[in-house]
Amino acid sequence: MKKFFLLLGCLIAALAFTLPVRTAAASAYHVVREIPMPDIEGWDYLTIDSDARRLYISNNSGIVVVDIDTLRQVGTVPQPPSFKGVGLVHGVAVATPLERGFISHEQPPSVYVFDLKSLSKVAVTATDRGTDAVVYDAFTRRVFTLNSKQPGVHDATAIDGVSGQALANIPLPGTPEFAVTDGAGSLYVNIASRNALGRIDTQALKLTKTWRLAPCKEPGGLAMDVARRRLFATCDNQIMVMVDADTGKVLSKVPTGEGTDAAAFDPATGNVFASNGEGTLTIAHEDSRDKLSLIDNIKTASGARTMAFDTATHQVFLLAGEFSATPPPRSPENPHGYPKAKPGTVKLIIVGP
Repeated sequence: MKKFFLLLGCLIAALAFTLPVRTAAASAYHVVREIPMPDIEGWDYLTIDSDARRLYISNNSGIVVVDIDTLRQVGTVPQPPSFKGVGLVHGVAVATPLERGFISHEQPPSVYVFDLKSLSKVAVTATDRGTDAVVYDAFTRRVFTLNSKQPGVHDATAIDGVSGQALANIPLPGTPEFAVTDGAGSLYVNIASRNALGRIDTQALKLTKTWRLAPCKEPGGLAMDVARRRLFATCDNQIMVMVDADTGKVLSKVPTGEGTDAAAFDPATGNVFASNGEGTLTIAHEDSRDKLSLIDNIKTASGARTMAFDTATHQVFLLAGEFSATPPPRSPENPHGYPKAKPGTVKLIIVGP
């Protein structure tokens, strides 16, 4: 019997030894290319469809679509643009199995559904006021918008991705910023005004958990390692935290740059990215299930705080431009006073290994 347990122990040790261990290494990332984007004046979220090789950029008048292999603009959504105003088109969610894309639109609050191949309009679904980010959940084939751009509105609108029907508005305990899905029925939402993380049941359409993210303040960007059940939230106090997706426990943190916003995770390398408005890209590494380490801070350009990640090439795509020091006045067409970039200054920045 002792020999049996000895052999069993040796076998377990050998298996543990062969499991892949992620270790931090010196970063080989650098700015690969910069592409002028003269037709863009203002933007919010960037979204990449790695399978279709397309980048979707929210522009003031709609969505600009770029082929990420040729780096050429291949269309706009809608065609011709029909969204008016400044900064009212926020993001795109891609549902490849449905051959549909979903654009979050603040005024009027809605989701614009389009065909991924033709870029033509399919439907428009009303949402709650102040629609901002949008996420597709493949598990339920539902689309979720985060609504927070209007006073007193803190919720998420759930939409059936097939029929386009709005299903429910899910109350949230504070201002939602961004969300990710685990593909198994949970949608995780950063609650910026509460320094917290919420979990929504995408089938039952209700908030099931809320966790404090201390020492993180005003979480913005959010990414996930689905295999290891780890979340990565970027925080306004210049840190990124790694969180257990099942317990909500903050396990590790690394410093980021000033004005940190979006987050992205590379499942092939274990690298985690945070784009910072100061003009840097923070690169961290998930060394283990409870350790996150800082690798590098890559210089990008001032204002490059939103990004998208291509899983095929491991490249990060960011936008930057030059803006006037004096923001424009608020107006019905521009209720938040978002600035426009100076003509001809916007560029697409590609960072890669």
